[in-house]
Amino acid sequence: MSDAMPYDALRAEPATVDERLTAPEFLVGAAPEEVGALLHRASGSSALLAAAVYGASAHLHHDATP
Repeated sequence: MSDAMPYDALRAEPATVDERLTAPEFLVGAAPEEVGALLHRASGSSALLAAAVYGASAHLHHDATP
């Protein structure tokens, strides 16, 4: 993904956290560590679901390529 936006996961505002966790381009293009840093900050129902699914499969993402 050469046009991928850089993400600053640790500085994301709560609304932005939920938006990122429900954005396929973020989940696929961001480093697993970036996504992992946001999982515990999910608050909306869709973001909580995405966080649960990503967290449950995080071991598969670490060595995967986008």
